[in-house]
Amino acid sequence: MNFEFAKRLMDNFTYERQADALDMFTEDGIFEDFTYDFRVEGMEQLINLFQKFFDPSKSKFKFTAQSYIGDETGGAIEYTSEMQIMMGEGKGQQVKVRGAAVIKLRDGKITRFSDYWDQAGVLRQIGILK
Repeated sequence: MNFEFAKRLMDNFTYERQADALDMFTEDGIFEDFTYDFRVEGMEQLINLFQKFFDPSKSKFKFTAQSYIGDETGGAIEYTSEMQIMMGEGKGQQVKVRGAAVIKLRDGKITRFSDYWDQAGVLRQIGILK
């Protein structure tokens, strides 16, 4: 794994390219989001998560890998995400989010993706937090 892998993964985190992102995971892959406190495991759950997460009627995302530290067994990706909120609090607003993902790899594919991102920063941008 290197920065190009991280960049390709983040570029694939879109509605149109979610299948390419899923191809980067193992069949038994895990995706966990510590900010929202959830975990999915296995390709069926990953597909369901990605279909809901990348639904353009709820939010539109553009993820950008900023850096990668690690090797072929895993590492950490620092990223930014620009997001347009399509529903609820902040509807219509554009926000920028910083985050980091810790990943584990097996045979060049992701076995675990653990996501940590700045929810307070989003809430400040939409006016809920000061």
